[in-house]
Amino acid sequence: MPRADRPDAATVLWSFEIDRGAFEERVGWVAQNVLAEVETGQRDRGHSEDSPTAYHHYLCGLEEVHKADLASVRRGRREFRAALSIDSDYLPALSGLSRSYVIEWLLRGDPSNPLLKDGIAAAERCVDLDPRDFRGIHRLAHAKLYGRQFDEAMELFERAIQLNPHNPDLLADFADAQCHTMGLDEALSTLKVAYDKGGISRENRLWILASAYFFGGRYQLAVETFDKLATPNVALSCRAASWAMLGEKRIARSYSEKVMEWNPFFSVAWSVEMAPNRHAEQRERHEAGLRLAGLR
Repeated sequence: MPRADRPDAATVLWSFEIDRGAFEERVGWVAQNVLAEVETGQRDRGHSEDSPTAYHHYLCGLEEVHKADLASVRRGRREFRAALSIDSDYLPALSGLSRSYVIEWLLRGDPSNPLLKDGIAAAERCVDLDPRDFRGIHRLAHAKLYGRQFDEAMELFERAIQLNPHNPDLLADFADAQCHTMGLDEALSTLKVAYDKGGISRENRLWILASAYFFGGRYQLAVETFDKLATPNVALSCRAASWAMLGEKRIARSYSEKVMEWNPFFSVAWSVEMAPNRHAEQRERHEAGLRLAGLR
């Protein structure tokens, strides 16, 4: 039984019972997590030591991409490219580059834009450079999801999780994939695990949580979560659709107006096509909400 004694007196400050099986499981989790991070760090160490400037560009790019608005994503991509101009095989920067392409593809709202293909190509190069590094597989899974290659995407996510089962960003993106392909309960369960492990950015967590609520038909929870996002012009169409499905057409129309101000070329058909919903009922609810909000 673990206990803490006061050194100057025979006083037990605290003690508790430990379930041996749970303790061994927790120790195993810590060991696996440390091993995965050490292996990743060892692969990166040579690059960061040989090219500290490339590493600096990568960190700056990562900070920008996490903000998830168009200007920041493009600034992040410039930083990743600067890192790659120093070291063309720098896998973290290639991974970031892939992510920036996919995020911009989503933000611009045009499914025909080649940015998604660019994201897939950058991720595939990561995997070719090091098939044992989970980051390239993670990015490829995320891009393939939005390319509606559902079976391949889920297989890639599972492969990445086998390589690093405790990475919170990977688990968060897997939760996003689950909300589009499996169901709300699975997505919320995985997202909770990702959040409990720490390290996931607040914006990313809120975005995935709000998206899961929206596509799961929990519209009140969706709007409450969207409202917590720091970036005001993110997910305007989802907010409009959520309010419309709640019967609040006046609020829905106000968000629809913002959608058209931000993107005069917005299309309901494009929006429904870009959301990687596997099931017809999800796509139908999505389209119905957008049209109820007055979008076309």
